[in-house]
Amino acid sequence: MTAADYLQPPLDKHAARKATPVFSGVLAYFPDAINAIARCSMAGNEQHNPGTELHWDRAKSGDEKDACTRHLMQTGTMDEEDILHDTKAGWRALANLQKVLEGRGEAPLSPYNKIKTETLNPREGDLCPHCRLDTLEHRVATPPYSDDHLICPHCDSTYCIP
Repeated sequence: MTAADYLQPPLDKHAARKATPVFSGVLAYFPDAINAIARCSMAGNEQHNPGTELHWDRAKSGDEKDACTRHLMQTGTMDEEDILHDTKAGWRALANLQKVLEGRGEAPLSPYNKIKTETLNPREGDLCPHCRLDTLEHRVATPPYSDDHLICPHCDSTYCIP
């Protein structure tokens, strides 16, 4: 398959899945970087959630862009945990991209893909149905949202308001 083949719009969901070169288009290009980010993820889990199964605790931090930038400002150097700041910037960049895709309803593999798949009729101040940690905040329609919506400040789950 050529690069031009990947740019053609897929005909159905099976074709779309096959037209996404996850291994040959990403993993094969950056195996060491992906490996470093995976080790960083494990170290972060142990730092923020010691003794628990590896998971992304979205309630711990939601400032991906600021954190990514702080790490980029120290590019080429190691942090206190002996991890390259560049590796942590990579993790934060992936986290931000994931949340952006979820917010746009373009993350079909994610259980957090809420904006297009879940419509609630909650009131401002209701608990988030996903994390149950805090109250939802009302946000007026701004791109990429076409309607007013509620968003959880902890896990970034987004819910349309009908």
